Amino acid sequence: MNATELAWDAMGIALAGGVISLDRRSALQLMISQPLVAVPLLGLLFSPDGGQSLLWLAAIIQLLFLGSVLFGTTVPSNETIAGLAAAGGVIFFQRLEPSAQASAPEVWVPALLMGLAVGEAGRAIEIRLDRQNVKLSQRAEEAAARHDTRALSLIPWSALLWLFSLNTLLLGLSALLIALILVLITPLYAESPSLSYTVNTLAYYILPALGCGVALTMLRERKPFALAALLFIGLGFWEGLQR
Repeated sequence: MNATELAWDAMGIALAGGVISLDRRSALQLMISQPLVAVPLLGLLFSPDGGQSLLWLAAIIQLLFLGSVLFGTTVPSNETIAGLAAAGGVIFFQRLEPSAQASAPEVWVPALLMGLAVGEAGRAIEIRLDRQNVKLSQRAEEAAARHDTRALSLIPWSALLWLFSLNTLLLGLSALLIALILVLITPLYAESPSLSYTVNTLAYYILPALGCGVALTMLRERKPFALAALLFIGLGFWEGLQR
């Protein structure tokens, strides 16, 4: 993959992520920005396998952020940015190292952890822009007092443009950085079986359990869930006996 193709991919992923991130809070709010939708959508557009390798990332990030609620002045970590940054990093890694010997979890887990850090950067951007929006609201009041409808109509677009630009820049840079770090660390798994074992344990046991724990805290009535779980275990046991 040459530098020109990489640059075009970086631009495409960053722009697509910037557009998707607007849906989270500032525009439309059609739930496209939820990781369970946003991550596979980005994969469908840019991943060599159509996004199938990103479904684990989407599910885990969605579960981990189920307790995050945009309410009042509360600004939680940005799950959309976290998911898109991790997904973008994996997509870049797939393009940079198409013949990499690392297993899927060995790529997912570090990408997820780095994506969570980028989500905090997305939160910082939102806080900064919230403060800027106070100034924009003052400008809107002044424009309304002057009956300047043109200036008044441009103010919301100015706020959206700022958010889109900063999120696009953050996603482009962070996805490239995550991909480069993945390129550097994936050879370490061949040298350290214990590291590979730890990462696989995180991917298949600890992170899903943590995500399900977060999801359970959101349930008001847990008896139906317990009954469904027992039924699922019973059916699995029955299938095992039949084999």
